[in-house]
Parts: sequence; structure tokens; C-alpha cells
Amino acid sequence: MDRQVRYIWNWGLAFDEDRLLKRLEVLAEEGWLLEGMSTLRYRLRKDQPQALRYAMDYRKLKVDEEQDYFSLFSAEGWEHVCSLQGFHFFCANVEALSIHTERASKEEKYSGFKQGSFWTMVISAILFAVFFMLGRMHVLAFLGQGEKWVMAMLLAVSAAVFAPSLMMVVAYWMRMRKIERGES
Repeated sequence: MDRQVRYIWNWGLAFDEDRLLKRLEVLAEEGWLLEGMSTLRYRLRKDQPQALRYAMDYRKLKVDEEQDYFSLFSAEGWEHVCSLQGFHFFCANVEALSIHTERASKEEKYSGFKQGSFWTMVISAILFAVFFMLGRMHVLAFLGQGEKWVMAMLLAVSAAVFAPSLMMVVAYWMRMRKIERGES
């Protein structure tokens, strides 16, 4: 029995967007078409092999804005495939023009997400520093064992949020530098 559904991992669009889009195009030539996505993976369905081009755009939309937004891409030959948390995937035939051809549209694509990642990084760094300093100042000596455990967990959670958000900020900063230099 042939599988009709396949999943591939989502390694994070901040780090893997270009590689993912190329991989989706190769998989489409093998008959695996993008159907949906979740935070951790992409869902592909078996179909006829096709020569497709994939593109991603990031834009937070209100429900009443979606139809106009998707119509804009449809008019240029791009079909909306799936969306998740402001990330929108489109496909078109290989001759279709790129959805981001100008420097300004490429910068706009990343600006909103970069700003959100930046503020997540800043807040988690402040929380990490506060919890770390409280531990170093021996304030925890006056706390019971349960409270010490809670403080340790808060420190770990703030570090766990800080590290990926820092990596995303750096990745988007590097991508913006490439755009400014005309390399992307």
C-alpha cells in the first residue's frame, strides 16, 4: 500500500526558508505537494509529479483582509497553499515571477517577524538576568525548597525562550544584510 501523506520537519523559517522552498520544489517533481503545516512539520500529499515553484510570505492578517491578500497573489499566478501564524505559502508554475522582486518588498516581508522576535528576546533576557541575579545574591537562601525549585524552573524557561529568539533575531538580521547588499 502506497502512502498518500508524508511529513517533513519544520526547522524554522528564520534559518531554513530558501532550503525548504527548494526542497518543496524537488518533492513536487516527485509528486509530493505541500498541503499544510504545523509548528513542527509540513504535510505533503501524493499527487502527479509537477514542476512547481514555491514561495513564502509573512504577514499577520485580519480575517476580513485575507481574501484581498490572497487575490493579489492569485492575479499573478500564485495559488495559496496553506498558512500558519502569519506565514503564508504559495505555489505557481516554474515560469511565474517571484512574489518578492523588489528590495522594499523583501524587507517588508521580514520586518514584522523580526520585530516580534526581537522583543521576545529582550523580555526573556531581562527575565533570565533577574532570575540569575536573584540566585547569585543569595536571596534564595530565605526561600523554601519548593520556591527554589520554582525559581530554577523560571530561570530555565527564560533561557529556553531567550536562546531560540536570539538565534532568530541573528538569522533575520543576516538575511536583511543580504537583502541590503543585493545578494538575496
